[in-house]
Amino acid sequence: MDELRFRLACKTTCAAREAGHPVLLVDGSPDRSIRDAFTDLGAVVLAETDHGIGPSRRQLFTVACQTSHPFFQWMEIEKTDYIRSIPLVAEPVALGLANVATPRRKDLASYPQFQALTETTADLVYESYMGKGLRPMFGPVLFDREALPYFEECNPALKYGGHDTYIQHIAPMECRANGRRVMSVEVDFTYPPDQRAEEEGALNAEMIEKRLRQQLECVQNYILAGEALGLRSPRL
Repeated sequence: MDELRFRLACKTTCAAREAGHPVLLVDGSPDRSIRDAFTDLGAVVLAETDHGIGPSRRQLFTVACQTSHPFFQWMEIEKTDYIRSIPLVAEPVALGLANVATPRRKDLASYPQFQALTETTADLVYESYMGKGLRPMFGPVLFDREALPYFEECNPALKYGGHDTYIQHIAPMECRANGRRVMSVEVDFTYPPDQRAEEEGALNAEMIEKRLRQQLECVQNYILAGEALGLRSPRL
């Protein structure tokens, strides 16, 4: 974990704990001091047992199944500003109006320009299957215990011949296909300025490559899963 992301992750963990949210992390770093730092901040930290985006997230969801919590918020650890929006996103799930709530960003003005472009394109493909406003490229997703097994068992590579990466995008599609309710909630979110400066500066070429790969994998997964599940939005 690079220094900037580590600082943001610590800040997010502190904000979540101060808001009263339990924090469960999967850490794949070989540096034990990183795991210890998050533990000292009040998080429960699991050593990654299966490497890769999909496997590590399934590991997290499997452990979540063993808890007694009624709701679960998955998010990337560097999105500190999102913590304040959790009560808003949780509301329709807590009221029984939805099993899954996908937050969508009010705007992407604070984002790196290339990232905003690739994520908007991928979101449009997802909306074509799930309906207007359901835009998973922001990242976070909140769901109840009824939806949890879909996240724990989600494997787009095994089920649809896709990529075993951003499984938290595909699980809501499987929920919808099986009669669970999926809603979108608009939130105000500001991308970390230091992170944007780094990604559009020293890391620009690396991040462009990453965003293109991410867009390709996500779009392919949306199409493969959407067609296999028989999902199709009536209109955009």
